[in-house]
Amino acid sequence: MARVEGPLAPRRGSEPSALCVERRDRAKYTNYVATIIDLITSQLFGEPPQVTVKGEDDDEPDQTQQQHAEELSEVADGSALPFASLARAAFTDAQIYRRAWWMVELPAVSQGAFADRLEQERAGALRAYLRPFAPPSVINWKTTGTRPDWVVVREQQIEQADPLAKPERVTRWTVVDATQIRVFEVRQPERPTGGFEDLRDEQEATLANTVTHGRTDAEGKPLCPVVMMELPAGLHTGGKLLDPASALCRAENELDWAIWRAANELLVIRDKLLDPGAPSLGHGYYLRLGDDNAEAYYAAPSGVALGVLGERVKELRGELYRIVQQMALAADPTAGRLSASAASKQQDWNASDRMLTSYADELRAFLTEAIRQALALRTAKAVDASVVQIEGLDGWQRDTTEAFLANLAMAHNAMAMSPKFTEVAAKQQVRRVMGDSVTPAELEEIDDEIASAAAGLGAMTGMGAEVPGGADDTSGAGEDGGGNAGDPAGRGGSGGGNAPASGGNPAPRPRRAPRRRGRAAGAVADGAGQG
Repeated sequence: MARVEGPLAPRRGSEPSALCVERRDRAKYTNYVATIIDLITSQLFGEPPQVTVKGEDDDEPDQTQQQHAEELSEVADGSALPFASLARAAFTDAQIYRRAWWMVELPAVSQGAFADRLEQERAGALRAYLRPFAPPSVINWKTTGTRPDWVVVREQQIEQADPLAKPERVTRWTVVDATQIRVFEVRQPERPTGGFEDLRDEQEATLANTVTHGRTDAEGKPLCPVVMMELPAGLHTGGKLLDPASALCRAENELDWAIWRAANELLVIRDKLLDPGAPSLGHGYYLRLGDDNAEAYYAAPSGVALGVLGERVKELRGELYRIVQQMALAADPTAGRLSASAASKQQDWNASDRMLTSYADELRAFLTEAIRQALALRTAKAVDASVVQIEGLDGWQRDTTEAFLANLAMAHNAMAMSPKFTEVAAKQQVRRVMGDSVTPAELEEIDDEIASAAAGLGAMTGMGAEVPGGADDTSGAGEDGGGNAGDPAGRGGSGGGNAPASGGNPAPRPRRAPRRRGRAAGAVADGAGQG
């Protein structure tokens, strides 16, 4: 939590200055927006993105391209970060700032002189990597559609040759267009007293480096090597939650301040003879009143206002989640019993699925273009976007067991008409729940049991399967219409369905739903009686 300043804790019209300072000192901000963004990101990246390449026109993929794609998956930024981590950071940037920026860059060694391409490859000069730009540092740009024509990036850092050298602050402007990458910089030494002078507008930056990159797209046209992802306004979480988060912050602090003030009651003394200039007394002081009609008491709010403020905080907190999620997936404190119903869960799932699918489409387009450009540099030949394949980013579709069973319950008609539907759905759920913890032999045994249960029931009850041949007994009881003796367990042979044989124990109580079991028992009994 952070301290609140300015518009989140404005000064009230008649509020004394000292009271305003005290109220602001107690104010705080809880970052619910970060929690929501983390929730969306964790859902989307439940299955991390992986880079693969495929061949054109059903041909085998190019082995060189596949090798470079695997290398980029392991280390995408040229130093340590894998592709999935870089993609996750870019998506988080886009959630906060609406845009994410990467530049497809070559190592610094690529600017040296080489005799031929083979020497470049051996020196690692063509191992293109992905360099992220922090969105606040991209200060100017021009785009055609979603493709940048040029970009200006302003970055600042402290550089020091060794621990004993005097540090200097370097401000760099990187200007990238379709033909060149130019770097301008201003260097400022540290002041004798410490710190650095403010950068003046009239200070002129010097040209530190120029690279003619000659990048082209798949059609051979000049291309700016910067890739941008811009989320639609409706999917920009940071923009959508700015006003609701501010309103919630104010409401929470108003409630906290009201509780704090209510906990310190005001001493009231009603006495006509009491000197108006008498000092105020706090808790624990002894007070003697000289008038029998005098009265002293502590005045405190009734608590009604605190209840109203508390309810408003709950409503605003719930609205904050509903705005971005549009579903009961994110806890809504005002949700009623309906939010637990299967119909509501189905609506929540559909809304979540549509939102995450849109995010995945935006992110895949961004990642595909970045990898396409990197592969084109590494292999020195044009690479079409259709060759690059981004797998993953669909983990949210593997929903929880509870949600899956709720959806399954809504498919009652399909289950009643198609026993095969129940069988396939149950087998699919086993694989989702068990994962790698089940062996192939155990999985095959479970599949056989599910198939047997589906054949016996004709529909899935969620409680197991009945035995096709008997009503209550799984050990042979009820199979003999001639009244044979019971089995070794003491259960008697039946002379007609469930009737216990002489000397045997009664048939055990059924474990299935009585309505279904009653029909099955009746059918067996009728058959046995006829025998």
